[in-house]
Amino acid sequence: MIHLFYPLLSNSHLYQFITDCFSFSIPIVVIGILGTIIIEVLLSYFSPLIKKFKDYLKKNKLERKIKKITHSNYTPLISSFTYEINGFPIDITSNRFIWPIPTDGDRRTRLNKKLHFGKPQRTNEHTYIYKENIEKIIKDYFQPYIPNANKFLNETANEITDKFIEDLKANKLRFNKWLYGVSKIKGKKMIQLYHSDYFTFKFTVHVYNKLKKIISTNSLQTPLSHYTDLKHIERLKPFLNSIGIGGFLILDRGKGDEIVFGWRDNRSCESGGYWHFTYDETFTPDDVANDTKGENGMITCLKRALFEEVGLTYHQQKICMHPNHMGIIDAGIIHTDGDDNRFEFEVCSFARLCFSDEFTIDDFINSYQFAKDAAIETSNLHFVPITELDEFLMNEKNSFSPEARHLCLQLKTRIEEEVIANDYTCFEDIKRARESQSIHKNL
Repeated sequence: MIHLFYPLLSNSHLYQFITDCFSFSIPIVVIGILGTIIIEVLLSYFSPLIKKFKDYLKKNKLERKIKKITHSNYTPLISSFTYEINGFPIDITSNRFIWPIPTDGDRRTRLNKKLHFGKPQRTNEHTYIYKENIEKIIKDYFQPYIPNANKFLNETANEITDKFIEDLKANKLRFNKWLYGVSKIKGKKMIQLYHSDYFTFKFTVHVYNKLKKIISTNSLQTPLSHYTDLKHIERLKPFLNSIGIGGFLILDRGKGDEIVFGWRDNRSCESGGYWHFTYDETFTPDDVANDTKGENGMITCLKRALFEEVGLTYHQQKICMHPNHMGIIDAGIIHTDGDDNRFEFEVCSFARLCFSDEFTIDDFINSYQFAKDAAIETSNLHFVPITELDEFLMNEKNSFSPEARHLCLQLKTRIEEEVIANDYTCFEDIKRARESQSIHKNL
């Protein structure tokens, strides 16, 4: 290698000195330096491309696995590799769909007054548009079975009102609060919302139940049978006037990841008797109003669900959870048959919980026992290791809500493919976040 430089340096004392003293070491040093430089240049150029290619292969592998997951009575309409929860955009419009409670009869009038149903200011012109939307579906597809759409809807509203009265007499929880409904899905990711309320939700569920029975009995093809197509969502918007944000806690007690299932009790829940999410709350305007970080209210709803249904205070959530380890997997429609017909929009999420000296498994169990809504949502929690999930699903195959079965399989796949970060990574992120907060406080 050195003799390549001879024509240039043959008369140089420096060359002679180098030749005599370092004739064997210089080529190695030069080659090493040049090799290092070349490798660094190549890596700096190709590393991003290599990473993108690896991510592409990883995503393709994950998507192939996900496609093998069968959907039973839960149809995802918006899917994600895994969204950051505050990156799931919503567009809240001023549109409203409020079905006023009937006021004929003393009992209904008293109920109207007591729960403040049907106030004129709660409606706007879109209420009548949505009402016409339901009437049109009935007239176009159910005319032989429902000759008078308006009469059918009024009778259904009366039935729901009387059911509310009976439930209140039986000391069941009944209320009427603002809710959000889904009017459109834009760009397969953004959800456009309108305002509704709880009575309207119960009313449209009852309408759907009646129509569904007619569909099943007569094998009809209607818009209610084609909800998997996004273009049909706008026609079905009066029926999608409630959004649930539910999901599973993932934790590691030292033997690998576990998913926390909740047993939904049928003693106090509207529908129960099955394994369900760890938490599941209705997304409301209060969540948006209470959002102080510009996160569109969804993460506020998730944190509220963890507090009200699992008992994790907001202080505890800072100790054992990190925003980077919460996420939305997908959103879609729950559709069930039989006596428990459901037609609801659900956002499926997850949150990883990390134990430490400051927050132990005993702290978690104690928090759950004193959770505000635990008694009316779930009667117990069950920890299922990821490695035993398939067996659990097989043994309890008839005892799952469709959305819970769907989501736990989605999470299992993502955990196995390391798309969802492990417990150690979450713990380190929590640690760094708390150290950063401590530094800022001391400045």
